[in-house]
Amino acid sequence: MIMTQQQELWRAVLIRAMVDALYVGKSPMSLQEKEEAHAWIMAGDGDFEYVCFMAGYDPEYVRSRYTGGRMRPRAPRGRQAHSLPANFSLTGVCV
Repeated sequence: MIMTQQQELWRAVLIRAMVDALYVGKSPMSLQEKEEAHAWIMAGDGDFEYVCFMAGYDPEYVRSRYTGGRMRPRAPRGRQAHSLPANFSLTGVCV
């Protein structure tokens, strides 16, 4: 599948939200971002759904993977888990 530049941008937005929502550290600022990302993913107000659609993903599938604990970004050795890992992907959540 060939991805457009727009899809790449929206996927980056979605991945950033997932990384923020899955943050496991203790930084107060990052914990606030974690709460905001979680609220955005769970809100159902259309914004999350729009981003998923623009990224080429099914929003309900992405949300179910998130709530089911099946999205776990792993940081490569030497990087903190809350940074965006180079190998983080939402592979398998395409419509």
